[in-house]
Amino acid sequence: MLKQTRSFNSDVSAASQSQSSVNTSRKSEEFLCHLPPKIPKLELRPATLYSKLFGKNDPEKPFVPPDPDAVPDISFVISPGTNANPRFRKPFISMENSLADLSVGEYKHLLDIASSGLVSFDSHPLTANAKASCSGTQSKSASMSGATTVTSMTVTATSPAADDWCLRVSNTPYLSKGWLSNLTTAVASSTSRREKKRVQLEEEIRFWNNRRKASEEAKINELEMRLSCLLRTPPVLQDPYLQPQPIPQELPYKRPVKSALPVLTESQNAEVMLRLADAKEETVLVNSYRLAVTRRELITLTGTNWLNDMVINFYLQMLAHRSRQAVVAALMGALRVATMNSFFYPKLTSGPGYAGVRRWTRSINLFEYDLILVPIHDRTIHWCLVAIDLRKKTLSYYDSMGGVNDRCLDALLNYLNAESQDKLQKPLEAMSTWRKINMGTSVPQQSNGSDCGVFLCTYAEFLSRDAEFTFSQEDMPNIRKRMMYEILTRQLLTTGTRLGEG
Repeated sequence: MLKQTRSFNSDVSAASQSQSSVNTSRKSEEFLCHLPPKIPKLELRPATLYSKLFGKNDPEKPFVPPDPDAVPDISFVISPGTNANPRFRKPFISMENSLADLSVGEYKHLLDIASSGLVSFDSHPLTANAKASCSGTQSKSASMSGATTVTSMTVTATSPAADDWCLRVSNTPYLSKGWLSNLTTAVASSTSRREKKRVQLEEEIRFWNNRRKASEEAKINELEMRLSCLLRTPPVLQDPYLQPQPIPQELPYKRPVKSALPVLTESQNAEVMLRLADAKEETVLVNSYRLAVTRRELITLTGTNWLNDMVINFYLQMLAHRSRQAVVAALMGALRVATMNSFFYPKLTSGPGYAGVRRWTRSINLFEYDLILVPIHDRTIHWCLVAIDLRKKTLSYYDSMGGVNDRCLDALLNYLNAESQDKLQKPLEAMSTWRKINMGTSVPQQSNGSDCGVFLCTYAEFLSRDAEFTFSQEDMPNIRKRMMYEILTRQLLTTGTRLGEG
C-alpha cells in the first residue's frame, strides 16, 4: 500500500511540473491496473447438488469453473466513461488531462481510493495495443461539482477472453450476498429431511421388530400345540363330556411308589456280621443245590464290589426252588421257573454249540415251565439277564445299562428250536411268531459301574413272582445286605419263603 501511494505521489508531482504542456497536447491518459496475482481457485460441488440446493431460489445456471489452463492473464485498465460496468460497485475517478486541476478535497478522495487497495496503478505508459484495445470503451462522464471537470473511470479488461471470464465469474452465485443464507437454509432443510427420514426408518424398524416377535411367539405356540397333540395331552379347554386320561410322564417303575422291599432288622444284621467275622476267606458258609459259597465269595455283596458268579448262581437256584415249593403247594398264581447257571451261555456260543449243552437239561423238560431265566455275562465284564417266557412266546433282554443284544436273543431262540427237536422230536412250535425284545431303559437302571450283578438278581426275583418292578438304584445297599442274609439262611424275605437244603 505504501509503495502504491509513493508511486502515485511521484506521478502527481511530475504532472504538476508539466501542467501547461500536458493540458494542450495530452489526450485521455489511461492507467493500467492489475488484480492481485493470486486468484483463489473455486472448488464447487457438482451441478446436480447445486441445483438441489438452489434450484428454487436462483433460476440461473450453476457456475462451472473453467479449465485452469484456460484462465487468461487478467489485466485491467482504467478509462473514462459515463456508462461504467454495473458489475463493479465503486466507480474510479481520475483526471482527464492532468492531476493538477484537482482540488484538495478531490485529491484526498483520490488518495483514499488508491489507499483502499482495490486497484494498483502502474507508472509505465500504456502500449499502443493496450490503447487500441481500450479505445472502444472510453466515454465521457458527468462532471463533478465545482469548476473543475472530473471524469469517472471504468475498469476494462485488456483482452476479450479475460473480459468473458470476468463476466462469468461475476455471475457466480457464490459471490452474491444471499449465497450464505441460501446455503444455511439448504443445509437446515437437508438436515430436517434427514432427521425425518431417520425417524421414519426407526419407526419402520420398530414396527418390523414387533412383527417378528409376534411371528416368533405364534410359531412357538403352534409348535407347542403340535407337540401337545403328539404327546396326547389334554387341551386347555377340556370337553365337559370327555375327560381324557393323560399318559403318565414317568414309566411304571419310576412312579413314586412306597418301597415294599423288606429291610433287615438289627438282629438280622448282627447275625450276618457274626457269621462273617468268625469265618476265614475259604471257609464254606453255605452248601446247597450242589453249590458251595465261601466267605470270600459272599463278601462280594458288601460295599460296591462286583458279584461273584457263585453268588449269582446260588441266588437263582433259590428262586427256582421257591417256585417248585409253590407249585407243590399248589399256590394260586405260582409260576414254574427254571434257571440256567452263568456257564450255560458261554458254552452254547462256543465250541460245538447245542451239542455242548445238550445234556444240561437231560433231567428236566424246559417246555413244561412258564419262565426260563438265563444269566448273561456280557464280554465277562457286565451282568445281564434273559427271560424266556413260554406263555407269551417272548425273549426279553434286561440290561441295567440300557444295552441291546440281538445276537444273544437269536442264539437262545435257536437253542429252544434245537431243544424242541431233541426232546420233543419236532421243531419249535410257531417259531416265527416268537418276539425278541430288548428292554433298554424301560426297566430300572444302575447309576454306577458295580451293581449290575445285584440288578440281575433283583430282575430275576421280581420276574419269578410275576411282580412289577418297584426298585431303583437307591435300594441297592439294602438289597445287598438282604441277599447276604437270604443266602446264609436259605430263605427269601420278599415272600417269606424258607427253603430246604436242596
